[in-house]
Amino acid sequence: MSVGSEILTYCVVRGSATLGKGPACPVRVAYPAPKQSPFAARVPGTASGGSPLAMSTFNPRTFTTPGLLRSIKAELLLRFFAPYRAYFDPLGAHLPPDDAPEQLDFDALHAALSATDAPSPPAPLANAMATIDDLARDGCADAVERELESAGLPHVRPKDVEDADFIVATWLRYPDLVERVNARHFAFGARTYDSFKVEDTQEVPRFTAPDTPAVATLTEHVAARFAHVYPADTFRANFYPDGSGGRFIIRHGGPLVREGVVDEQRPAQSDTRVFRRELFDVIVYSPADRELRIHARSKRDCDLYTRAFGSFLFNNEEAFPDAHTYTLQPLVKRGRDALACVHIEGMRSVKLTEFTVAVSGAIKETMTRHATDVFEIPAIRDQGIPADCRLLKARFEFLFTDARRARAVTVVVPNKAKYKRDTDGELVEKWLHEGGFVLETYPAAPAERDALVAEAP
Repeated sequence: MSVGSEILTYCVVRGSATLGKGPACPVRVAYPAPKQSPFAARVPGTASGGSPLAMSTFNPRTFTTPGLLRSIKAELLLRFFAPYRAYFDPLGAHLPPDDAPEQLDFDALHAALSATDAPSPPAPLANAMATIDDLARDGCADAVERELESAGLPHVRPKDVEDADFIVATWLRYPDLVERVNARHFAFGARTYDSFKVEDTQEVPRFTAPDTPAVATLTEHVAARFAHVYPADTFRANFYPDGSGGRFIIRHGGPLVREGVVDEQRPAQSDTRVFRRELFDVIVYSPADRELRIHARSKRDCDLYTRAFGSFLFNNEEAFPDAHTYTLQPLVKRGRDALACVHIEGMRSVKLTEFTVAVSGAIKETMTRHATDVFEIPAIRDQGIPADCRLLKARFEFLFTDARRARAVTVVVPNKAKYKRDTDGELVEKWLHEGGFVLETYPAAPAERDALVAEAP
């Protein structure tokens, strides 16, 4: 590799770690890329090499836990691992002939997959194992089956088989489909969002799902906004429809990182790598709620996204002002009555389990009260939350009609919400709107806006 031609890109999402090559940048480095970890991360996209969407650390419990490994039929495991005999043979895991799955040595296979000093496996094998492990551990077999049904593909899922067994069987026939399910699983995963409302005077036109050229145009808008922060040519966008709006997964290179490493070939020696982490941001647009929710690295990045999406959606970069979106005052004014949810279809009950109030503005002192049900704390049950309290954060437990357990949602003033499951967002946002937790209009004067935002911790 010529000096300056490439720079290492260190891909990290959800605690991931894998290595690849990224485009050139002003800092020119010619360090050789270290070998992949035996349990390197994978890229959800398409098995045939589609756009990367996410990476996750491969902690392969499905394949390194003897009980889970044995829950997968020997015939399926043999078909899955057979293309990689050359990798397993030196590790002592000699795979039997294709027509003799009953001879598969589970113990030897488990030992080879669990060995910490094993050489890096072929990338396609690591990617496939990570994909199956992600879906099997997150209980996504139902999602895989629904995808098969919607695609009209023949399949059989016996009631008594483990999820991993069914996912491996599906992967062997339809790897692209399994990749799509995993990519969507990441796109709708739990994360924290900053919320931005469309400016009051801005008309919201009917939203049409963007086609490939439109997504490319959006990518250009975003890359141009971030050009002074991240390399513009690292930006890639993917769109997923969601209700009346949708969500955009935007991948880009992060800041340069310099890190000491131990060379796998020369363990007694250390080396240095200079690289960019691969980051993934999620932007959810809901025209019905006149809202843009952003999961990004920093407040600066959120601001740049609001300008880029304002320009893309409305030809107005100020369409999503950085203003106060949420208020928790209904909890003070109405107490437990503020948690009523019988009017929201799909929702059973809501509990307040924690809240944080500002005690002293001068030194930013706060106080937090938490309980399984805050309104059962004697003082609050009898007198309510004191009227002079300035609430900064509240944690709710929502019990939905399709769930056996409650799920947490945290709201932070002025505009942050964290969902346990991102797909809960539509119902929760409806509840917040109808319960008065969302400010429908912004303070008119900029000074008032600044004062409200400054109240947040």
